[in-house]
Amino acid sequence: MRKSKTKWLDEMRRRGHKPILTEDGDLDIFANASYGHNGPACSVCGWKTCWHCSNVKDIPVCEAHK
Repeated sequence: MRKSKTKWLDEMRRRGHKPILTEDGDLDIFANASYGHNGPACSVCGWKTCWHCSNVKDIPVCEAHK
């Protein structure tokens, strides 16, 4: 199953995150890259995840907006 950058971007924004983007304005899926894991990150609260190990439904509310 192919992951949708748009779905992750929309859900992160909906939960108050400011996603780190590429130069082209796409979600940077390598903003978090360590030990074989990669995924998006928030430039405000520092939240990050591996988008292979995590589900888009599990994105928490941005700590900066609680």
